[in-house]
Amino acid sequence: MSDVKIYVVGSSKNNFLELGDSYTKFYIDEQHNGDNIDDRNPYYCETTGLYYIWKNENSDIKGLAHYRRYFGNPNTRKPLTEMEIKEILDNHDMIVTRGWDAGGPTLEWRFHRGWAEGRLDAEIKYLKFTMKFLHPECYEEFEQFIQTTTHWQFNMLIAKKDLFDKYCQWLFEILDCVWTKKKELKKRGIGYLAEVILLSFFVHINKLSVYNTPLLFVR
Repeated sequence: MSDVKIYVVGSSKNNFLELGDSYTKFYIDEQHNGDNIDDRNPYYCETTGLYYIWKNENSDIKGLAHYRRYFGNPNTRKPLTEMEIKEILDNHDMIVTRGWDAGGPTLEWRFHRGWAEGRLDAEIKYLKFTMKFLHPECYEEFEQFIQTTTHWQFNMLIAKKDLFDKYCQWLFEILDCVWTKKKELKKRGIGYLAEVILLSFFVHINKLSVYNTPLLFVR
């Protein structure tokens, strides 16, 4: 078994790059064995893959990429290799893609403005309620954080197993609380909460050292 396993999320109809043993395809339109939340994919998006890795993958280093978005090596312009990933994580806690501006005054404002799915007022409302309930010790800091403008996109990360699992434990406890209000939520909304706010806030409150790779986009 490889020490590194990156799940590449996409549909069985998508074209994936041919990659080495460190990468495996995760088809969102197929039913998976083991502990999974496949039925929530329309709302959770690629975090259904993140959940599956957390619960079912035991490699020393774990990560998530997309069928057309990868962690790129700036010199080779190819996806990171297993050796490159290990070398980076010898000196950093987590690998993420480059920072991205939210496209508006604040991260919170971006939800009220909305995406293609429309305004996500309920999503941000229940996220704030959940954070205040679950994490009162850092809620004031959370409120300050969502008034910033930069985040990492696509729920893409690579980390050693202990940290990866710690993040997922923290993340899905929060998302599952928001999920209890699913009748008021729009499709893809929970995925946006993880992508735009929660990964970046986890890095922030844990003072993690992150390595920003270029985003290798494949059409």
